[in-house]
Amino acid sequence: MLYYDTGEFDKSVHWAKEALLAHHEYPGFGIMLAWRYENLGLTEDADYWAAVGLAHTPQPEQKFYYKAWPFQIRGDLAGLRTEIDKLRIALGSDIDALHGIYAAEYASANILVGNFDVGIDVFEKTFDFESLSTLQHPAAFRQGLEFSHVLAYAYQQVGRDDEAHVLLTRVHEQLNAYVVEQNMDFGPLHHLIAQNFGLRGDFDAAADALEAAIKVGWLRYLWVLNDPTWAKTIADPRIARMLDDVKVELESQRALVEQADAEHDFRAEFAAKRSAPGD
Repeated sequence: MLYYDTGEFDKSVHWAKEALLAHHEYPGFGIMLAWRYENLGLTEDADYWAAVGLAHTPQPEQKFYYKAWPFQIRGDLAGLRTEIDKLRIALGSDIDALHGIYAAEYASANILVGNFDVGIDVFEKTFDFESLSTLQHPAAFRQGLEFSHVLAYAYQQVGRDDEAHVLLTRVHEQLNAYVVEQNMDFGPLHHLIAQNFGLRGDFDAAADALEAAIKVGWLRYLWVLNDPTWAKTIADPRIARMLDDVKVELESQRALVEQADAEHDFRAEFAAKRSAPGD
């Protein structure tokens, strides 16, 4: 059970710890645990476990992918720019060969720090938005639509409003098919619908979608707090009030995780597991 998609982040941290212990020979599972701490705003723990995973991640594009998203969630644009520069230096001219999820993350990061032309160019050259509806894995489908929203936001920032409207309309149709036709009452999908309506300026509809997400456990407060694609949406009074309630619940779950960590030193347990004879 992943739990973080249901908003039960406290259970999600426990699940990730168990997975990391069971697969301690693959420290990359540390990234999975780091992600869950990041969702709770526990950045020191997130950085610790990310370092465990990154120590065994030699490819520069993978390192960038894993290091960029925490800076995005935290709204740390300076950190994000540093990672962009590191990737450019590491890859040199090979940066033009980035493709798939790594190209999309590089494009997205550039857009979020204001390098709109770079991000748009990379997205248009490397990311196949037309094929999103054919993706079978729900997580890949959702991430693809999130990237679509980032591109639409970039179009809006450079005055290409017609292209933004076309892209947002197409994404809305895909989301509607997924949620309505398949009856998917799922927080992350409602999250995307709210984001889509917000980027189109329909904040009442965005609020309705976010309310539906919250009813099924949505707690991605930190995801939207510093995301420029959500800036106008979360400024809406109704949405701001809902987010205040979500923040309270998130803080409650963070307290549960902090208490569990205070009662049991999981870092020491993991270190002992890795150093045990035969491991």
